Amino acid sequence: MSAHTVHQDTHSFGLADECPRCEEHASYPLASLDDENLEQLFQRLDAAQEPRSTNEARAMQQLGEFRAFARALDRKGWLWPESGPR
Repeated sequence: MSAHTVHQDTHSFGLADECPRCEEHASYPLASLDDENLEQLFQRLDAAQEPRSTNEARAMQQLGEFRAFARALDRKGWLWPESGPR
């Protein structure tokens, strides 16, 4: 795991470019971002807002693809076992 470089807070300004840790967050947002950052990124996706950085664009793309994948699994009935969510 990399460390963040000095930059503005991701909660207010988004994922920073040229930061190794923000690059990791962009590649694996569900595994590495906190709930507040994830919620903000999903809200930006829903509102069709422009990403504030290249890393944020990558994270938003990942989350959009995940959401589409989850919806497809849910439509097929494969998202939850027969017993329902755990």
